[in-house]
Amino acid sequence: MRDRQTQRVLNLRWLIGTCVALAAIVPAAWFWHRHQVQKTAVAMLDRAEHLERESDWRAAAGYYGRYLKLRPQDAAVRIRLAEAFERSVVDGRGLNRAVELLYRAVGLAPERIDLRCRLSELLLEQGQFRSAQQQADAVLALEAGHATARRVRALAMFAQ
Repeated sequence: MRDRQTQRVLNLRWLIGTCVALAAIVPAAWFWHRHQVQKTAVAMLDRAEHLERESDWRAAAGYYGRYLKLRPQDAAVRIRLAEAFERSVVDGRGLNRAVELLYRAVGLAPERIDLRCRLSELLLEQGQFRSAQQQADAVLALEAGHATARRVRALAMFAQ
């Protein structure tokens, strides 16, 4: 057997052409992807708002959730998700999720009395009396004569 030596050759024209093509395709693909995500997010938000107007709270909450997967930093939609989901709750597992979403919403908008009030009512329904009282106290600190907060606070104190 003869010993053959393999000679490797670099095709410089092909390498430069490939690099130029990649330099054009990669940014274009990134911008196209960003554009598609933007269009999808807008469509999800529009659909959620439409379903909300039709009082289909469960479906609206689903679309808000999908929107937030694309735009997790949108605080206003996170609050709307909590409100829509809370209106669609029918069972105990849903109550737990509604409480979780309302806690997040209250964290984003601590001045919203309606969110805190509804959270305190759900906590009372779940038997979390100390947390319900704390939320009711927070509402009363913002608005001293709030009737719902006073009722929740009294019931939570009685249950404890």
